[in-house]
Amino acid sequence: MMLKIFLEFLEETNMKVLLTAKPGIGKSTVLQKFLELYHGEKHGFVVTRIKDEQGNNQGFLATTLDGRSQTIAHKTQVLSNIVVGNGNKVDIDTINEFLIPELQKAKGTKALVVIDEIGRMQSFSSEFLKEVRNLFDSDIDILASIVFDDEPWSLEFKQHPDVKLIEVTIENRDELPNDLIKLFNFSQK
Repeated sequence: MMLKIFLEFLEETNMKVLLTAKPGIGKSTVLQKFLELYHGEKHGFVVTRIKDEQGNNQGFLATTLDGRSQTIAHKTQVLSNIVVGNGNKVDIDTINEFLIPELQKAKGTKALVVIDEIGRMQSFSSEFLKEVRNLFDSDIDILASIVFDDEPWSLEFKQHPDVKLIEVTIENRDELPNDLIKLFNFSQK
């Protein structure tokens, strides 16, 4: 599978790869392993779950690739009318004031943009979607994860003419970080 994608990319001047998977398969883990292996310039963020002492999900923490973190959704620490999942209230201001500037850092550079993820929480920010749209229409390389379900707002990214959509599966998830390293290292040359 990866050889086919690699050959398709030989014709591209930049790469935009979207990883999608059913929940729990490991697309965020693939991105984390990729980030451990990738040594080029990069900007972006990853989102992790905030768990309580019993291991129950309490919210979501966004961490930039340079190590700064802010809560973007939480059951009790965020005041918002926008709720996703099992009662996670979404902090649109943090998405707009913390995540968008991180994405904008890549403009005018050869940096790779990593977005984990283009998801339901982020979709409530029209400004976030606008910024992602601008990145997709630019010559910047992107590696991102996106919701598995074909939600109306997600289709413009999944169907973007420059995007290669890869479904992460149990069968490919272990080799995918190394394959992506090869693709993005090739792109940087």
